Amino acid sequence: MLMSRLVRRLLPKLVPKLVPKLVQGVRRSIPRTAMVWLLAGIVALAADAVAARPVVSDVQLATETEGRVVRFIVDEPMDFRLFTLASPLRLVLDMPAIDWRPPQSQLERVARQSAAVRAVRRGNFRGETERIVFDLKNPMKIVQAALQPHGTKFALTIRWQDAASYQAQRFGDFREVPIPLPRPTRASPVEQPLIVLDPGHGGVDPGAVGRRGTHEKTVTLAMAKRLEKALLATGRFRVALTRRDDRFLPLRERTRIARRLGARLFVSLHADSALNPDARGLSVYSLSDKASDREAAALAKQENQADTLAGFSLADEQPDVVSILIDLAQRETKNRSVRFANQLVQTMVLRVPLLERPHRHAGFAVLKSPDIPAVLVELGFLSHPDEERLLLSDKHRSAIADGIVAAIANFFATDLQSALQSGGDASR
Repeated sequence: MLMSRLVRRLLPKLVPKLVPKLVQGVRRSIPRTAMVWLLAGIVALAADAVAARPVVSDVQLATETEGRVVRFIVDEPMDFRLFTLASPLRLVLDMPAIDWRPPQSQLERVARQSAAVRAVRRGNFRGETERIVFDLKNPMKIVQAALQPHGTKFALTIRWQDAASYQAQRFGDFREVPIPLPRPTRASPVEQPLIVLDPGHGGVDPGAVGRRGTHEKTVTLAMAKRLEKALLATGRFRVALTRRDDRFLPLRERTRIARRLGARLFVSLHADSALNPDARGLSVYSLSDKASDREAAALAKQENQADTLAGFSLADEQPDVVSILIDLAQRETKNRSVRFANQLVQTMVLRVPLLERPHRHAGFAVLKSPDIPAVLVELGFLSHPDEERLLLSDKHRSAIADGIVAAIANFFATDLQSALQSGGDASR
């Protein structure tokens, strides 16, 4: 195991130096076929060493005298970070990128069998960090968080007890590598990107209606204005809204506005509703020609029908241009939309509750611009009474706005870095 870790750490550094010398040294004395096989073996060994990650093979839940215990069984030592958060109550575990082997049901069992845990979710966070978030029903006190020998493997053990009130706690030394945000100098020709925010519904189309009578169109407009203020405060972006008051806009007109203004990113804001009274959490949609599941398809159909509410018909609109160039442009745009949607989910994990499988795909009309990356954010469920109250809360709206701003900053920072490294145009 120790040798494996040493090889994994050192080989990627040695191969670039070793291979040229090996080729020079053996070219005259080893047949070409043998040399090819030798080099192939070195490359394969290097690839295996780079690809190897700590393996989580099992998740165990138990009750002991000191309280409830959850153990993650791993094949080698690794760093970790465990901390608690409030509003809502959460326990967050960060680890390096891992090879996760247990079925998802084992992790979900922790929520089902623990009186303190409401739900649990796992996902990749910022590339090289694996994040597990426990949504808590009540405050808890972490009694122990440690990596210990466990037979021939190791156990990352988390032991907790019920607590009367919330207390911030932090364990472990793991640190993820932050994405740097380059600031263009005065001489930089890069123009501030324009972000178009699209408050969903409006006018005669109220959208979803909450149990307390809250209209979706009101929530989305308030959220768009809060987000606009937060984006402008960074000094990095220009912002435009498709509507600033209670008016109806056809869906195609919303994307036309973005294209006419030369938007670099389009963010449509909505609030969800569901027959299931327990459904709650923020979700992010990117475009799919075919909705990824029945819920997404039904939601897309519901939103797309909004064009008929004020006498507008999608059948009267100009049809999508079908050509090779447009197809290629749209494929690139869809890929960038997916990248932004993933970044947005990652920044939201610690800020607000998320829907199960928070990144989804659907055929929303507002996502179909062939050349502007676009996502549709469902801010939460107005059909859930607690979430309806949250969506009317300034604190909750600020948390959502902060998460979206962070995701947008990361999205364009990545674009700018790539353009500067390649010598390309960072304004595209």
